[in-house]
Amino acid sequence: MKLGSVYKNTGDGKKWNGYVLTEFEKDKMFIMTAGDGNYHVRYTLTPVDDDSCELEYFEWVDKGELAEPFTINYLQKLKEIIED
Repeated sequence: MKLGSVYKNTGDGKKWNGYVLTEFEKDKMFIMTAGDGNYHVRYTLTPVDDDSCELEYFEWVDKGELAEPFTINYLQKLKEIIED
């Protein structure tokens, strides 16, 4: 990962969303920002021991309200993927 890296994903298999890595602290934190610059998501990693860490996920928009905030189902799936 490096500043400016582009990440794309799709939640429904149809519409693709693009994000740019806008902040990055190796092994600590990174922020992805949507192409429109309004939506942001921050992942913070806190070591628990030598083999694991705690992940904090925080999303926000500069203007308006989150259109589709992550639900616990999405977060549980993310947890399963990360732990594999």
